[in-house]
Amino acid sequence: MAVPYGENEYIYGLHDHETASEKLMRTGSKAKGWYVITEKIGSNPNDHGSRSYKKIADRGFGVIVRLNNSYADEQGTIPRSSQYLNFAQRVANFVKGSKGAHIWIIGNEVNMRREQPPGEVITPRRYAECYTLVRRAIKQLPGHQNDVVLTSPIGPWNGETWYEADPQGAYPANKIAGAPNVPPYNGFFGDYIRYLRDMLVAIGAENCDGIALHAYTHGYDPDLIFSNEKMGNPFRRYFFQFRTYRDQMHAIPWAFRRLPVYITEANGDVEPGTKIRWPDVNSGWVKNAYREINNWNKSGNQQIRCVALYRWFTDDAWTIKPKKKVQQDLKDAVKFNFKYDPDFVPQKPPVPEINIRDISASLPTNPNLPPYPTRSRAEIRRFVLNHTATPPTVTPQRIAEFQTQNQKRPRPGIAYHFCVTDTGEIYQTQPLETVSDHAGQFSADSVGIVLIGNFTDTPPPATQLEAVAALLANLAVELDIPLDGSTILGYRELAITASPGDTFDQWKPTLVSLAESMLAEGVSTTPGYRAEVVSHNTPMQMAAAETRIVAITLKNTGKFTWAAGGANPFHLGFRWFTPQGQMVQLPAQLDFRTTLPFDIPPGETVSLQARLRTPDAPGNYRLRWDMVQEMVTWFADQGEPGLEISGITITGAAGGISEPVVSPGTVAIRDISASLPTNPALPPYPTRSLGQIRQFVLNHTATPPTVTPQRIAEFQTRNQKRPRFGIAYHYCVTDAGEVYQTQPLTVVSDHAGQFNAESVGIALIGNFTDTPPPAAQISATAALIAQVAAQLNLPADASDIFGYSDLAVTESPGKTWAQWRDTLISQAQTLRGGSVVTHPVPPGGGGTPVPAGKLIRHYLLLWHHGGDNWAEWDLLSAVDYIGAFKPTVGFSVVEAKLAEYVTIVGGTAGVPAAVEQELRQAGCKVERLAGATQEETNQMLYDLVAAGRPFRTLS
Repeated sequence: MAVPYGENEYIYGLHDHETASEKLMRTGSKAKGWYVITEKIGSNPNDHGSRSYKKIADRGFGVIVRLNNSYADEQGTIPRSSQYLNFAQRVANFVKGSKGAHIWIIGNEVNMRREQPPGEVITPRRYAECYTLVRRAIKQLPGHQNDVVLTSPIGPWNGETWYEADPQGAYPANKIAGAPNVPPYNGFFGDYIRYLRDMLVAIGAENCDGIALHAYTHGYDPDLIFSNEKMGNPFRRYFFQFRTYRDQMHAIPWAFRRLPVYITEANGDVEPGTKIRWPDVNSGWVKNAYREINNWNKSGNQQIRCVALYRWFTDDAWTIKPKKKVQQDLKDAVKFNFKYDPDFVPQKPPVPEINIRDISASLPTNPNLPPYPTRSRAEIRRFVLNHTATPPTVTPQRIAEFQTQNQKRPRPGIAYHFCVTDTGEIYQTQPLETVSDHAGQFSADSVGIVLIGNFTDTPPPATQLEAVAALLANLAVELDIPLDGSTILGYRELAITASPGDTFDQWKPTLVSLAESMLAEGVSTTPGYRAEVVSHNTPMQMAAAETRIVAITLKNTGKFTWAAGGANPFHLGFRWFTPQGQMVQLPAQLDFRTTLPFDIPPGETVSLQARLRTPDAPGNYRLRWDMVQEMVTWFADQGEPGLEISGITITGAAGGISEPVVSPGTVAIRDISASLPTNPALPPYPTRSLGQIRQFVLNHTATPPTVTPQRIAEFQTRNQKRPRFGIAYHYCVTDAGEVYQTQPLTVVSDHAGQFNAESVGIALIGNFTDTPPPAAQISATAALIAQVAAQLNLPADASDIFGYSDLAVTESPGKTWAQWRDTLISQAQTLRGGSVVTHPVPPGGGGTPVPAGKLIRHYLLLWHHGGDNWAEWDLLSAVDYIGAFKPTVGFSVVEAKLAEYVTIVGGTAGVPAAVEQELRQAGCKVERLAGATQEETNQMLYDLVAAGRPFRTLS
């Protein structure tokens, strides 16, 4: 189809028109591009001023005119809402007298405060009202019924404008906590991509003709055009360079995908480290920009009809009028003859094919209650996830029975629209039109999805997550809802509740990423966690206790993007195995993880210099290189074959001396202090010099070990009873031995009351009231203390390492502190280079000291053979025994080896005799309580409680 007069079939363009510039976009007599022209017209309804663009159109160029009430930092790109009718009339007057143009942009970067009228925020609803009035006024003019009225472009990367939910119900609130509480912010960020979508939704597809965008890079390196670099928090899923246009294109609702799109400003902003705008070089930046958009257009996407370079005129430093080499870059690009397809209409992706069993009609209801209200599907804006907090075997039928018959809070029917099992089965349990009671006040505009199971301590299995992601992708197409972190929500993000479990922060990014990829590609059979080793130079012979650097190139062959940062980053790790298949345990500080330099999307490769630590003992070993998503899964656990190298020979340590277990400086510390939330309503923490620091104070978080530093910071800064400015600790140490710096050492954080000013606050994540920290966590904490002590010139011994309970009336870092205190201090002092000092147990402060090398005094070992086959009755029988003697209770042989005394409950059919022998070899004093029957075993436990002693034969 031939393009109309005043338009052009090529994608080239310039912001501003001058006859001298036309030669850049002309080959012979053929015009190949567009001009974007801005006009400041005010809002006086009696002003009939106009301008002719006929000469430009007559020469074959496309013409796009941006109509502004005013310019930045003046009276607003559109006026105050009280002037919208006057502005609409002024636009109509201007359009009526202007020849040669029929494409109009209304306003500019309306999400930026400097473009908004003084004293009034332009929300998406306000812009929609203004745009609608202006568009109607234009189309009522004779001969202008078919004019194309474009929406204002947004300012990329700008989070200044946040807003409450649309008063007409078109979109939810756009408020992200954590922005500074200073102008132009007010304690919240606004998601700029959501702003664009909300603006379009408020306008409505039937009332819109086209969309304008802006796209830039941060510098003029031509490779930045193709960069996949992402933003920092809270926008880390969005592109930081030119591909910001892709984020904007993906945000356009499907009903708008038939419309033309124009990029009306593009440049490289400012060259980093300078004040240079558009350096006069033919770098290829311009050519790459047009290659990128041509590739987009040729890939079956909504067509972008022009990219206008900002700018020609000499009004500001971005001018390219005097820059011949930049002009040549454009002339070179025009030779490619890149065009858009005016007839192309993107096809809505097919609904991902998944098996959903609709059982909604068969579930019980409560006939004594009125039925749930209903809604139209157009009112649905998001998805809210819950967990049932039950065993995974509970059925939707049982959930419905419980919720409808609950005495305290009966419901008319099951609260959820969908139930997803741990094996990936999906049940529809309510029609989408039903406003079920799954999310309180947020139920009316959301779909309720419940994952059957309890995810307080453990994330959902991969099969369940993939099923939920497939369901989300399916519903996103059906309901035209974008999939991102703002539309996929856990109920805990909206209300004070734990659902869908304390592990939600761990698995939400994976779920969102998987759902997005399924939406883009359809439900794929490609596994989420897959990696191919392209090349490596792992030696086949190495010395014992040696650290080597190995060059490895990996390709992401799975569905998930490998995130380099965040709460659950992807790392490269390794595992050593003996020829018999037994894994070699290394101290946490030597179990090195290699970080990624940037996010690695599916299909991309990355080259790493990986640290590898060899086993301490000589011999033949098998090495496995494996990727890991921290706190979520090793790839091997998801079926990834990985790279396994057999027959590696480990010789005696060089010089006959093995490397020490760890040394100060080898512990890996990830500094995340700048990314954690603060409370802008409170004054910042004071600061100090490093010379003021005299000691280390340990706390525990008294939470599940899966809680992240991010979550701790959120809780402490938002706590209603005692809010803090920021996270209370300088360091957080996980149960896996990962160390995070969460405050600079120069900050006097609020972790130890009156002792804050002179101490380093270290939090061990977990609850150590009844059970000591795992060995990896203690070793990592000791290594951290040794390293920081070396920096601060402190001894790292009993004179400067304290639990908070040593200094104040508190239980932190847990009642077990006396059990593991000496071990920690001994390790820290050894690593620091001093002699071991044993800290005496204070009177009444923890009972009998635990022997060296034993972290637990008494362990009650029960059997567990998987699933529901475990020592449930033995545990019930031992309740009084546990209450009387307070042993550590569990199923882990590894943990039991850390105990001085071990009591095994039950016969060898539960805990085998070989395990008992293994415990004795580990230096444990072991006693088995096993009668001929269950009743006899129970009686043994009761007799010991009655006698007031924990053992029958041990002393």
